Amino acid sequence: ITRVTLDFELKKKLFSELNKPDDGSRGDAIQRKREIADAHEICVIDGRFVIPDLRIEYETEDREPTKVDLELATGDYKASQVQAKRSAGLKIYAPDSALGSPALKDPELVSGLISF
Repeated sequence: ITRVTLDFELKKKLFSELNKPDDGSRGDAIQRKREIADAHEICVIDGRFVIPDLRIEYETEDREPTKVDLELATGDYKASQVQAKRSAGLKIYAPDSALGSPALKDPELVSGLISF
């Protein structure tokens, strides 16, 4: 593991760039958001940044740098939230207690979860 980044650190980077004054030369707001997201390897779905709870950067056995974005799903998640996180490619984990949540009852989704 070479680096661990928490959600608040990613949010700080994304929103500080997004909130910089724009002189109009940087295009429309949606395109600007996508460019910022691309620079930080974050997805934009329905006009919103999809930010993981945790990003782990590491080297593979072949010394190739890679990362994994993790999300801890709870029973309070809405189905649309789970779907957005899943569509963004986040690895979703959930405690056994969350697996009964209506948002997590999708059999295909649950088969991809790793329970604690």
